[in-house]
Amino acid sequence: MARRVSKRKAPKREIKQLDVEDKIESRVFDRGTLIAIAKLTEKGYFETLDFPVSMGKEAVVFRGTKKDGTHVAVKIYRIETTSFLNMYEYLRGDPRFRNVRMKRFDIIVAWTRKEYVNLKTAYEAGVRCPYPIGYRRNIVVMEFLGLKGQPYPTLQVNGPLSPDDPKALEEEVEELLDDVRKMYRAGLVHADLSPYNILATENGLYIIDFSQAVSVDHPNALRFLRRDINNVVSYYNKFLQIYGLEKDPDEIFHNIVNQG
Repeated sequence: MARRVSKRKAPKREIKQLDVEDKIESRVFDRGTLIAIAKLTEKGYFETLDFPVSMGKEAVVFRGTKKDGTHVAVKIYRIETTSFLNMYEYLRGDPRFRNVRMKRFDIIVAWTRKEYVNLKTAYEAGVRCPYPIGYRRNIVVMEFLGLKGQPYPTLQVNGPLSPDDPKALEEEVEELLDDVRKMYRAGLVHADLSPYNILATENGLYIIDFSQAVSVDHPNALRFLRRDINNVVSYYNKFLQIYGLEKDPDEIFHNIVNQG
């Protein structure tokens, strides 16, 4: 049976774009957020918000431009529409944030500060991640990782940097796992590491999204660490198995914990 074609015309591309922008404005830019943006602008963190480069359940990341024309990443957490209960699991067991009240606004503001603090810890430990610039209320400003004004793709989209070179492929995953090791030595576990949270750049792989990262003193830290390692290793083993170079996630886990 032939499919009936609707007589209704599809909306123009411009209308679709306006719909997206309206949704972003209604869900992200509440009055308090607009005031926070103004304060950050006054301090010179950025002059304009250009366009969203990433949209998730909890936050929208915008490219911002400074007066000198350079770019920054501006991550804005939604206040009204974010499901904050999932955040609380990562906050309540972390001794750095044990006094946060079980209220939506308090949790989201603590979550924002947590991302900034985690980024700072990871960056100072030598982990390849965005440089943290500042934060206010529900906004984190950080280094923009991209080329010619466009963000780098994730590992999930791009694929490995050297899929056809077994030696380079092994070095690639080892460098990534070394960043996991550096984080653990610095007292941090990413807790959501996957190809979706790793950028494939011209200078190697960079880890992003540190808001859920926990202290090694968190009761679930080791479970999160094992999950991070499993996610990385299982992804790369799909490419390494061709050359008989698969990694053992259990061995890597025990090495990182023992060395840490």
